[in-house]
Amino acid sequence: DTPQRAIVVTGRWGFSEDTKAAGALAEADDGSETVLDVTNASLIDVGDTILIGRGTFQSGSTITVSKRLKIVGSGPESTILECTAAVTALSITADDVVLEDLTVQHNVSRANGLISGSGLRARVTKCHVWNANSASVVGISLGGAASIILACRTDGILSVVAQGRILHSTTTGANARYGMLLSSSDIMVIGCRVESSLFDAIQITGGDDYLLMGTWLAPGRWGVCVNPAGAIYRLRIIGNRVSGGTQSGIQLNANTNRCIIADNECTLAAQYGINIAAASCNNNLVHGNMLYLNTVGQLNDAGTASTLADNVVV
Repeated sequence: DTPQRAIVVTGRWGFSEDTKAAGALAEADDGSETVLDVTNASLIDVGDTILIGRGTFQSGSTITVSKRLKIVGSGPESTILECTAAVTALSITADDVVLEDLTVQHNVSRANGLISGSGLRARVTKCHVWNANSASVVGISLGGAASIILACRTDGILSVVAQGRILHSTTTGANARYGMLLSSSDIMVIGCRVESSLFDAIQITGGDDYLLMGTWLAPGRWGVCVNPAGAIYRLRIIGNRVSGGTQSGIQLNANTNRCIIADNECTLAAQYGINIAAASCNNNLVHGNMLYLNTVGQLNDAGTASTLADNVVV
C-alpha cells in the first residue's frame, strides 16, 4: 500500500506530451526586451499548432504567417500581439491558417488592416482586434476565399473581398466608417452585432448570393446600404434588427435585383425603414417586415415589379 501523497506526476503543466519547445531562447529576458529570438525556428513546421501564453508581445514590423499553422493564445484578454509601427499588424499569406483566442492591436495610428490575408480558408476565432485609431481603417480583411470569422470583436472595419465567407457572432464597427464592407459573392453574415457611428453598419458594393440573417445593426447613416458598382442579384436580408441612422434602415440602390427582404425589424431611421430607391431595382420581394417610428416613412418602393406583402407598417 503506497500513500497517495507519495505518487508524483511530472510533466509540462497545461501542455500535453505531444508539445515541444520551438527551440530555446537565444538570449536572456532582462525585463526590457521587445524581441526574443529562438535558436531554431525551423522546428515550427507546416500543420503545427503554436501555443502562446499570457502576456503582451510587441513587434515593430508586420508578423507574417507564411505556413499552414494554428496559432492559439490563452484568451483575448490574456494574449496580446501589439504592433508598434504604422504597418499591418498581422498578415496571413498561407492557406488553412487558424488564429484563435488572442488579441491583435496597435498602439500607434496607421492606415493598414490589423489582420489581413490572401490565404484561402483562413479561420479567425474568438479574437479581438483593437485600436483602429481612424474611421477609415480596416480591422480585419481576409482576401482569400472560403474563410470563417467567428465570435470576434473589432473597432475597425471588417472587410470581405473574396467569395464564400462566413461571419458569425462577431461584433464590429463602433467608431469605424463602416461596420462591414462586403464586395464579393456567397457571403453569410449570421448572428452578428454591427455598429458604425459614422456611415453604414453594412455596405455591400458587389457580388451576388448574400445571406444576412439574425444580425443587430446600429448605423450612423444606413443600416444596410446596397450600393453596387454594377448589377447585383439574390441578396437574402432576413430576420435582422436595424435601429437608428440618419438615412434608411435597409436601402437598395440602382441595379439591385431579385432580392428577398423578409422578417426584419426597422425602426428609428431618419428616412425610411426600407427603401427601394431606384427604378432599376427589379423583381425584389419585401415580405413580413415590422416597420415603425421611421421619420419620413416606413416603406418606399421606387423599383420595378416589386412584390410587397404582409409588412406591418406603423
